Amino acid sequence: MRVTPSSGAARLSPLVPSASTGARDVEWHAVSFASQGDVSLTGAWCTPAGVEEPAAVVVIVGGAGAPARAYRHLASHLASCGAAVLTFDYRGVGASRVGALRRLVARIEEWSADIGAALHVARRRYPGVELHAVAHSVGGFLLGCAPGAPWLGRVVLLAPHTAYWGDYPRRWRPVMRLAWHVLMPGVTRLVGYFPARALGMGDDLPKGIALDWAARRHPDVLHSPAARARLAELVRRFDHVHAATLAVTALDDPFAPVRAGARLLGYYPSRAEAAHEVVAPADLGVRRVGHYGFLQPGPGEYFWERAARWLELSADDR
Repeated sequence: MRVTPSSGAARLSPLVPSASTGARDVEWHAVSFASQGDVSLTGAWCTPAGVEEPAAVVVIVGGAGAPARAYRHLASHLASCGAAVLTFDYRGVGASRVGALRRLVARIEEWSADIGAALHVARRRYPGVELHAVAHSVGGFLLGCAPGAPWLGRVVLLAPHTAYWGDYPRRWRPVMRLAWHVLMPGVTRLVGYFPARALGMGDDLPKGIALDWAARRHPDVLHSPAARARLAELVRRFDHVHAATLAVTALDDPFAPVRAGARLLGYYPSRAEAAHEVVAPADLGVRRVGHYGFLQPGPGEYFWERAARWLELSADDR
């Protein structure tokens, strides 16, 4: 395992799991809240049973194409360590998908606003409790662009990347570039959204998000006048995020290799307390971690506990 300092700075809803994991019993409660444009988002609270004030409150920020239910084990573990944990689906994804996806406006701007709405809900429910976040995949970039991100005390980035194709491992680069930067935009423009489910590539994506991802052909997000005009304000929000930040990369992750994590971590200004950890499957005694092993019982358990420690959820909170 390699560790390197950063160079950047009641009845359960069917939408949530019925079982709990970890050292302490947890409770699940469905929630809905409004985001930008009066769009309703669906999520769930996972809280330690019988506890009025948690040790911390954590918002889990998902990756593209991964619905909130994919993070249930991570949420349960953090709640068993004493945190109140909010999971949610972006507009157009999972339980927040309503109506025809091809008519939905959802781009980087809207999904970042959805994260901001979730952070606001968490802070409002537990105003006296420190607010943290765990973000997966490209959700780590969207988190830094979100209004409310400056409220965060500590952040964990699992499999972080910015969707830049040039960061893919060399042996994966041809197929990944074909899938995400040729196939995805072509199919998206034809269908009106990216039908990832039908293609066995995760959850369907709104048109705007799919095209934003497909357009990541330059290492600098703000590489052109058009990009700066549209996204400069969002990227500037990173300057106000002072959370102690941990990035964790699996050595066999084809989406988010080491340099992709370093690129994203470089957007965060938390140079005083930031780290980038690189974990090989062999370190955990497993054959594969990849991009989604963080979320699965077995290999994921190391990462859940590592996140809990970084978020300062101690054994005394269990």
